[in-house]
Amino acid sequence: MKRAGLVILFVAGLVAAACGGSQPSQQNPPASSVAVVKVGDTVQSEPRPAMPGVNVPAVKVDLVGYVTDWKKIVIFNVDPAGAQVVDQAGNVVLTVTDDLVREYGLDEASQDPVWQVDITALKTPGTYTIRTAGGASNPLLNSDPFKIGDFRSLYYDDAVVVGLKSFYFQRTRTALVEPYAVWRGAAYPRKGVSHAHNDVGWDYTFYPDKKLNWKDSPDKQWWPGEQLKKGWFDAGNYDMYIPSTAPSTQILLYAYEWAPEMFKDGDQNIPESGNGVPDIIDESTWGLDWIMSLQQKNGAFRHSEAVHGWDGLGPADQDMSVRWIRGVSSAATAKAVAVLAQAAQIYKQFPPYAAIAADYEKAARLGWKWLQENPNDHPVDEKDHRWAAANPGTTGERPTLPNGCPDTSVNPDKTAYKDKHGSEQPRWDDGPDGRGDVPGRFVAAVEMWTRLRDASALEVVKTLINHELVSSLEEGIFRGSWVNISRYGLISLAQDAETPEDIRAIAKERMVKAADLAFPRIEKDGYRTCDELYDYYWGHNANLAEKVHIFAAVYKLTEDEKYLHAARDLWHWLNGRNPNGYSMTTGVGTRPPTRFYHMEWGYHQNDMINKTGEFFPPAPGYLLSGPNAINNCFLAPGAPAKALLWDNPETTRTGTPPHAMWHWEQPSIWDGNFIPEDSYAEGWWGVTECDVIYSADYVLAGISVL
Repeated sequence: MKRAGLVILFVAGLVAAACGGSQPSQQNPPASSVAVVKVGDTVQSEPRPAMPGVNVPAVKVDLVGYVTDWKKIVIFNVDPAGAQVVDQAGNVVLTVTDDLVREYGLDEASQDPVWQVDITALKTPGTYTIRTAGGASNPLLNSDPFKIGDFRSLYYDDAVVVGLKSFYFQRTRTALVEPYAVWRGAAYPRKGVSHAHNDVGWDYTFYPDKKLNWKDSPDKQWWPGEQLKKGWFDAGNYDMYIPSTAPSTQILLYAYEWAPEMFKDGDQNIPESGNGVPDIIDESTWGLDWIMSLQQKNGAFRHSEAVHGWDGLGPADQDMSVRWIRGVSSAATAKAVAVLAQAAQIYKQFPPYAAIAADYEKAARLGWKWLQENPNDHPVDEKDHRWAAANPGTTGERPTLPNGCPDTSVNPDKTAYKDKHGSEQPRWDDGPDGRGDVPGRFVAAVEMWTRLRDASALEVVKTLINHELVSSLEEGIFRGSWVNISRYGLISLAQDAETPEDIRAIAKERMVKAADLAFPRIEKDGYRTCDELYDYYWGHNANLAEKVHIFAAVYKLTEDEKYLHAARDLWHWLNGRNPNGYSMTTGVGTRPPTRFYHMEWGYHQNDMINKTGEFFPPAPGYLLSGPNAINNCFLAPGAPAKALLWDNPETTRTGTPPHAMWHWEQPSIWDGNFIPEDSYAEGWWGVTECDVIYSADYVLAGISVL
């Protein structure tokens, strides 16, 4: 059938404008006037994104707060004339005057009118609110409460530690019990041990036959005869991948090394607390030991522990899905080698972990040997661009609508992405375009050299440092995510005194150039982030957290404070000084996310609300994916920074109350008519799902701005 014409209607507040362009004449329109978007010939959606003064505050602040002696910029979406900062007693402590205001104009990414107001003069510790002229009759024209205080009481205790706590709630192979499975009075228990049943660990080589369990495999290097050890779920489902677990663990260890004096034993309230070792070190063993569980005797690492299709729903300890151990991957092996070499150096400092530190080193050296003997890219289970070429299908791309959004009424055939056993699970390896394992090999070489002083690794560093995937300023450094982790290798080389000076100089110069490329964007963005319009894609928030660390690292390399201020600007965005008016991390700030996509904690939250009849907060510490104008463009056409929230006008069929803003269950996306009924072409997972690497990025970002 010929498709009907596509009609997109826009209101004035959503008309695109140049960054810093014409001055706004009014606040954004009310939710009721947001345009109806016709998608193909099947559905019509009414986007109801964040709108200042309507469903989110019109004054945006860092919802955790500001350190006393830091620069403090707040964002107004209404004229700040006459605005006042008041303390908890209602006393006016600062009045906004013209000299404190930069009238920015219309912010391109959000379509919000913006004024940037400097309240740096406010230095007295306390809790404050900013009131505007119309705030007495409409509280959403004021700011949320925010604090001013010292770094530890604000960002460490109320942000970094919260992010770390999420890793406890991602653990598997364990029950979660009190007093550890509690956060601020709310309990998040798991009664039984998860994923230790008899259908865990089948060797995917023999799929669909359950011919050999990994614990009994003659190829298994560590703990033969034992089931897989420890581990964290990768995201909102129950699958686990070395290509994301290894960098996540590595990032946590980088955070510890950034400021070891900050991390204490007992910070997280986990079962290991009290052993004399910082909790972040204890927690990281849950990634490290699982990674070790997947090493073969020849040194290579299996790629993942996952189902063939997709996980079921409900509590983790009730999930009896068959879980397979995927094949060897050179990218997984490289990333495993990198973190194990790092851990070998760090863990030997702590007597309780001296023995396992030696094993980490042995595993790293064995894996490095395999990488040297196998220099070519080895994709897992033939799931790469070569397999796709041999199995023609679509590229997975959808037609683009006139408003720039993909047409979600089209659910393309994705046979091109199937592996040799028919699984459509993404690689989570080197990316769907098969870019190769070079970044992983580069970082493995860096860690083997800087931690273990392996001379052969230095030679690999010299060879790979100028590879296009390592030298790319944008894709290799600023948009690398878990796919391209070369930025960490470059930072380590630039800081390592024993690395040859010419290599150090290349690494430093490249990091500085990348920062200089992105730095001017902060002044051009109304909310003071360095994002381009096309940076609002899946995992946006994690990518932004990575940029926080990059700017902070360049500050360390150059001692130029402009980079530190840049890092802090981006950090403030993550904590609420953004167009959506919320912190992007559960349990963080005075207006945190209220729901997120997670098979275990989403259902736990629903159960608690049904039992008590009252709102129950989501599990804490999860940095969520964030605005995604590629997959979820329909949430805010023309305003990519707002492609995140939906102000649902009525109770959804799953019981989510009106004006919830945050969502996770698929039926509510059908209730909004964003995609056809019963379609899974897109979902809330594109904006509100978590990932261990997101949380790790948040922890490192938080400690980097110190």
